[in-house]
Amino acid sequence: MAGSKSLANLESLTDEMSVSTRRMLRIGRRVPDTTMRHMLIKLDPDELRLRLHGQIKTAHRRKALAPLGLPFGQVALDGRSTALPDVAPDKAPKGSDGKWAEQFAQRCSQSGGHSYRLMRTITCTLVSARAKPCLDAVPIPAKTNEMGHFATVIRDLAKVYKRSRLFRLVSADAGNCSLANAHVVTQRSEDCRQTPWKTVIRWVYNMLIAAQPADLEGLRDRKMALAGV
Repeated sequence: MAGSKSLANLESLTDEMSVSTRRMLRIGRRVPDTTMRHMLIKLDPDELRLRLHGQIKTAHRRKALAPLGLPFGQVALDGRSTALPDVAPDKAPKGSDGKWAEQFAQRCSQSGGHSYRLMRTITCTLVSARAKPCLDAVPIPAKTNEMGHFATVIRDLAKVYKRSRLFRLVSADAGNCSLANAHVVTQRSEDCRQTPWKTVIRWVYNMLIAAQPADLEGLRDRKMALAGV
């Protein structure tokens, strides 16, 4: 949030705000990090995601997310995880949803018999924009993994940003490869024919021609390889 990497940093940010900034953001005083934590653990993750979606759409309407160096938008999917102590639902922090933690925090065991939890998400980043904003952070249920939740993430992205047309290309690492996911991608590609592969290849070809020969060794071979695609 605002470049802060922790709630403590965010507390410092609210303490250093000018009067005009406080008035614009409707923040009357310094907000303690404990207050923000108590509020966050009471919120449903989908509520936070909806707020994120709204902020991204607002930035898109301001023309702040235009692709940089690409003729279209690109989203990169990447799995992220955070290790947490293994706490039983009846011993969860006051005000938090212990059942939700059981649903999404995967229990892992160590060799010494100790256990811990992994809170995992699939982060969707608009890498074609200068600011590289996060379009969504989708929690992965404890019973599955990144590969098993890939189709849900693709469907959510398509549903939320269909009218915005923020992106036409989605990339992911090998951890998402499966036959079922390939069918999902193929179906989505057939539904979205706005950017045919010939357009992508033509763009790459023009980029190579515009590059300086000293920057690209074997430029002729690269041109021939693209021309033969």
